[in-house]
Amino acid sequence: MKNLSFLLLFICSVSSAQYLVPKDYNLELDNYQSFISVGGVDYSMEFITSDNGLVSFWFHIENAGDNQVVLAKPVAKRLASDQFADVTADNETADALNSRDVKKYYEKKIRDAKTAKVISTIFSVALIVADVAADADDSQKFEWTKSDERNYVTRKAFTGLGLGVSDVVNHASHERMWNAKNELQYLPLELFDQTNIKPGESYGGKIVFREPFLKDYYRVKVVANGATLNFDFRKANRKERKFLRKLK
Repeated sequence: MKNLSFLLLFICSVSSAQYLVPKDYNLELDNYQSFISVGGVDYSMEFITSDNGLVSFWFHIENAGDNQVVLAKPVAKRLASDQFADVTADNETADALNSRDVKKYYEKKIRDAKTAKVISTIFSVALIVADVAADADDSQKFEWTKSDERNYVTRKAFTGLGLGVSDVVNHASHERMWNAKNELQYLPLELFDQTNIKPGESYGGKIVFREPFLKDYYRVKVVANGATLNFDFRKANRKERKFLRKLK
């Protein structure tokens, strides 16, 4: 039963697609990017995905100004309400992950997926062995009662359910392992890892935060040349999610 609980938890951890949009997002305008311009420098940020316990944004800088842009490490604030102007130190914060953080994270994801496959296989074998043993015991009975019939039906239903769950976990863990290996290979190379953008240069990359469950409101804070740039996002509503899914 403990193994079944683990397998169900593994399945439930695969969440449906969620989207973050700029706080002033409008379906008619489809303004899915958040823009800030300061001193001839254009900054843009857009939500990419929330998957595998991570939330990712694409951040781009176009430096058409006269000065070099010096950046600090981005920080995400999880907000309790849509009052973006009233952000206090009590809100949860998370630092952007670097390439080493990402590698450690996905290496653990691969280990977890392998563990899930092993447990599901052991669980399936145990169910089949127990079912065969119970069938053998039933065949030795001289009298078949209504209680025996109920136990038989219940056991077969539980065995079928358990094998079905195990099969789903095997497929899910295989997919997770493949995805984790793919991200482990490419994501560290896609991260926004520059801290200095010279005049005339442009640069873009992913900013990734660890986030098991997507919250309703976020503020991604980037400090550039000592100035704080706030990119505010909210969770998309049902109508917006439906529209955004068509674009993927």
